[in-house]
Amino acid sequence: MSISYRYLPKFRWAHLNERFQYENEVRKKRLRQEVLQAKREANLYIENVEKNRKLRKLEKKMKAKSEDLNIRDWTYDQHDPNEEATERKQKK
Repeated sequence: MSISYRYLPKFRWAHLNERFQYENEVRKKRLRQEVLQAKREANLYIENVEKNRKLRKLEKKMKAKSEDLNIRDWTYDQHDPNEEATERKQKK
């Protein structure tokens, strides 16, 4: 098995080295961006977990506080003022 080499006119080893350096830089940049994205996602997840924990704690505290104060829900019946006016007119 013989290996044949081909002559490339105007080709310099510097061109080959530049290409390798460029590909390495692109690969490094892509990896750096992926790592930063993963860090952002992890931080966002941690923030959401903390917010959820605080909300649950606050809800629990509010529920305990409302039970301690014996707070009950009030309901109000609202009457239509126009309806009341028409009833008064009918009585006269």
